[in-house]
Amino acid sequence: GYFVAYLNTENKNIETCKKLVIAEFEKIKNVTDQELNDAKTFLEGQFLLDNEDNLKRAFYLSFWEVVKDGKLADTYIEEIKEIKKSDVKKIALKYFHKNYLAIIISS
Repeated sequence: GYFVAYLNTENKNIETCKKLVIAEFEKIKNVTDQELNDAKTFLEGQFLLDNEDNLKRAFYLSFWEVVKDGKLADTYIEEIKEIKKSDVKKIALKYFHKNYLAIIISS
C-alpha cells in the first residue's frame, strides 16, 4: 500500500506545505483509540458499499488475486478489525521517515 497527500499551492508555499504534510503523517505514530476505530469503521463501510457494485467487486477480487489470493477479499474486514494501535505505530515508525518519502511537484 501507500500513503498519498495531494495538494495544490503556489510555488512559494511548497516548503511550508511539505512540512505540514510530514507533520500530519508523524501524528499517525501516536494514533488514538478513537482515530483507529474511526478509520476501521470507514474502511469497513467503504468496502461493503463498493462490493454492492459488480464492477468494483470484480476489481477487488482481481486485485487480491494479483497480490496473493482472491479469497483474501472475503477476509478483508476481519483483518481490518484485528489491527491494533501497536500495529499502526510499528508500521509508521518503519516507513514514515525521509528514506521512504517521495515528492512530486508539477506545474
